[in-house]
Amino acid sequence: MLISNGQFRARARAVLKSGWQVAMLVGFIATIPSLIRLVAEHFLDGSLMDRLFNAMSDATILQLSSSTWLVTTALGLIDARLIISWIISLICFLGAPVLTVGMYAQQQAMLEGRETAVSDAFSRVGIWSKAVLTNLLVILRSLVWFLPGLGVYALALVLYSNSQGSYLAAYLADAGFILGVVLAVRCYLRYGMSLFILARKPETGIMEAQRRSKTMMQGKLGAYFFLVFSFLWMLLLAMLLDTYLESWIGAVAGSTIFMILQVIIQVYQSTACNAFYLALEVPEAPVNENPAEKEVL
Repeated sequence: MLISNGQFRARARAVLKSGWQVAMLVGFIATIPSLIRLVAEHFLDGSLMDRLFNAMSDATILQLSSSTWLVTTALGLIDARLIISWIISLICFLGAPVLTVGMYAQQQAMLEGRETAVSDAFSRVGIWSKAVLTNLLVILRSLVWFLPGLGVYALALVLYSNSQGSYLAAYLADAGFILGVVLAVRCYLRYGMSLFILARKPETGIMEAQRRSKTMMQGKLGAYFFLVFSFLWMLLLAMLLDTYLESWIGAVAGSTIFMILQVIIQVYQSTACNAFYLALEVPEAPVNENPAEKEVL
């Protein structure tokens, strides 16, 4: 039987308290690709979605109802800066999974009482292609499960344009989007243990890791979802703090503090998720938490 989410968080705090320096440095290394991608998008204005949303906000109802307007507008927004940003994002996408797996391996070692070092961040470089393909496969599976909701959403848009703004069509579009998100998240959680498995047993094959994750998560999707979701308030609080700090000490300093908080939250969350994984992988393993420690976060 799984222990409670509060105990997973308590266990994460217990091991991070004694080895936070190494854990934070490894966590920072794992987030470098994401930071590079965000910086590139900021300075190159490299988000096509942001450009599309800005164009859609200025568009008329007649333009939005056109079947070709979205495609032609998107193509017209592509320029050299956007392409460079895409190339940088692709490089970051290819580099991030193996660093994440290395971070997971370091956190699993901490949870099992083994010695760790900053170099653990690169301990799974030898399975780079396996980490990338596993991560890509999980994303593709999730996108496939998003398609039914996307189909309902597209149908709603057609009905909306034909009925000149029907409320029913608008509600159907919202329902389709929500359906797609729910199905995609469910799929992502189902295969969410794959990278944890590679971190612990790098010799595991891609499909085997997927199968083991699916088997592990049977009946555990809700527990894992609420564990991950329990950290959302910390991220929202960090975002609010970022908004306040940017107006107080400037955008650069505020964003820097926000990125540091993001690393702290990510390390805390992933350590708790690793404790969840180890409880599934090695159910007889002791919790090793301080019984006097109270659940605070």
